Amino acid sequence: MPISAFLVSLLLVLSGNKNNISSDAFQQQRASTRSMYNNNNNNNWRRHRPETLFSSRVEDDPSHNQPQQWKGRNNNNNNKRYWNPLRDSSSSTRTTKNISNNSNNNVAGRSRNKQKKKPMPVTGYDAKAIEKYYDMRPLQVGWRLNSLGLPLLAWYGRLLMDRANGVLNLPSVQRQRGKELREAFVRSKSVALIKSGQALSLRPDIIKNKIWAEELGKLVDAVGSFSDVQAMSIIRTQLNDIVPRMEASKDRKWKDSYKKRRGIAKTKLEKIVANDPVLSLFEFENDYRAVASASIGQVYKAKLRRGPQLEAAIGKEMAAKWGGRYVAIKVQRPDVASSVSLDMYLLRRTATWLSKMRSGDILGIADQFGMQLFGELDYEREADNCLRFRDLYGRGWDDKIMVPDVCTSLTRKRVLVMEWVDGEKGPWDGEEGIETVRLGLKCSVDQLMTTGLFHADPHRGNLLRTPDGKLAFLDFGMMADIDEEDRYGLFGLCIGLQNKNLPLVTENLLKVRCVIIYYLPTHGVVHCI
Repeated sequence: MPISAFLVSLLLVLSGNKNNISSDAFQQQRASTRSMYNNNNNNNWRRHRPETLFSSRVEDDPSHNQPQQWKGRNNNNNNKRYWNPLRDSSSSTRTTKNISNNSNNNVAGRSRNKQKKKPMPVTGYDAKAIEKYYDMRPLQVGWRLNSLGLPLLAWYGRLLMDRANGVLNLPSVQRQRGKELREAFVRSKSVALIKSGQALSLRPDIIKNKIWAEELGKLVDAVGSFSDVQAMSIIRTQLNDIVPRMEASKDRKWKDSYKKRRGIAKTKLEKIVANDPVLSLFEFENDYRAVASASIGQVYKAKLRRGPQLEAAIGKEMAAKWGGRYVAIKVQRPDVASSVSLDMYLLRRTATWLSKMRSGDILGIADQFGMQLFGELDYEREADNCLRFRDLYGRGWDDKIMVPDVCTSLTRKRVLVMEWVDGEKGPWDGEEGIETVRLGLKCSVDQLMTTGLFHADPHRGNLLRTPDGKLAFLDFGMMADIDEEDRYGLFGLCIGLQNKNLPLVTENLLKVRCVIIYYLPTHGVVHCI
C-alpha cells in the first residue's frame, strides 16, 4: 500500500510520545468541535476554530478543554483565549511576553512554523475562454490530437510486433522502446504529457518496467532545449524595464565597462549578449548554452558581473549582495502558454465526456490541474513560493536543509534568477544517502503537519545533495498550501491507523480534500499532486 508506507513513517514520529492519543479522545474532541460549528453561523470564525487537541490555552488551564469553555472566545470573553502554533503570529492572541513566561509550554520557540506570507493567487487560467477559443479552431485541435496520438500508436504497434516475435523481454529491446516512448513525449511538445511521463518515471510499479522508468526519468531535465537566441531575446524583453533605470543613473561609469566588452565578442551569441545592456549583466557559462531543460523552461548558469553596471541596474544594496555570485537563470519556453491552453482544452473535453459515464467531479479535478499548470507558468509566483519556503526551512529549521535565494530584482513572469546550487541527484548510495532520505522524509512530514507549505514535486531532479552534505530543494513551481482543517484530518487519520480504528480512518479520509500522497520506493521521498 503506497499511502501506508508514508503513514507508517509518520506514525513513527507520532508514536515517539509515550502518552499516545486515544482514538476515542480524538473522536470526542472532533464531535465537540463539529457541534460547536453547527451552532455557529459565522463562516469566517469557522476558519479560525480553536482545536484544543493541537492548540495551547493561554490564560486558562490547558486541561479545561470542554466545548462550554470554547464558547468563551465566540462571546468575546477576553479571559478565555486560545493560541494556535500554526497561526500567524500577528493574529495570535498570545504575546511574546506570555510565551517567555510560560515555562510549561514547549512550543514557545517555534515562530518558524507560522507562515508569514500568503501565497500569490494563480492568474491566467480561464476555462470558459479557453473552450470558446478552441471551439472555433477545430483544425488546430485535430492537428494536436494527431501529433499526440499517432506517435504513441506507432510505438504501441512496434511493441506488439516485439511481443509477437518473442523479443519483448530482451534488455536491448526494452531500452530502445523506452527511448522511443520518451522521444514521443518530447516531440509532442505537450506539457501535460511530459509531466505525466515524469510522474510515471517515479512509479515503476505502475508501468511494470524499470528500464522504461529510467528512460522516462530523463524527462526531468532533458526534454530538449529551444533556441538559445530565442532565450536571450526573452531575457532581454522581460528585463527591459531596468534599462530606463540604468540610463537615469548618475554614475555613468557602467557605460564604459559595457563598451569594452562589446569589442571582444566573437560568436553570434557573444555579440548578442555583449551588445545588450541587460544581457551583459550576466557572464554566461557553458558557451552561452542551456545546462538543463524541462517541460516549461530551460536553465542557464551565469555569474552576475560586479561593478557599476549591476549597481545601476538593481541598486547598490542588491548589487553588493549578488555581485560575483553564480546564478541559475530559468527561461520559459516561447510557446508554452498556448501549449498548456490546448492541453487543458483537450483534458476538459475528455473530462466532460467521462463525467457522463462516471460519478464524481471529474471536471473539477481537471480544472484544479489547469490551475496548477498555469500557476507554474508564473515565475514571479514561483519566486514567492521559494522565498516562503526558504523563510520556513532555509534559515534555522535544520542546518542540513538548503533552500536557494532568489534575486527578485531580476525576476519576472517568464524569467527567474536564483542562487546556483551544486549537488548530486538521487538516488544516493551508502549510509549518507540513507541519512539524506531520512532528512527529506522528516522535512516533508513537517511541511504536511506543521507549516502547511508543501513542496509538491520532490523528484530526483529537484532534490540535490550538496558537497557539504546538505539536502537542497529546487523548483518551487508546484507547491501545496494545506490549511489547518486538512492537517487536522491528517492527524486524525494517523491516530485512527495507530489505534486500528477504521471508522475514524474512513471519516478523516473523506475529510482530507486536497492532498494525494504516495511513497516513491525508488527514491524514498514523498510526492504530492
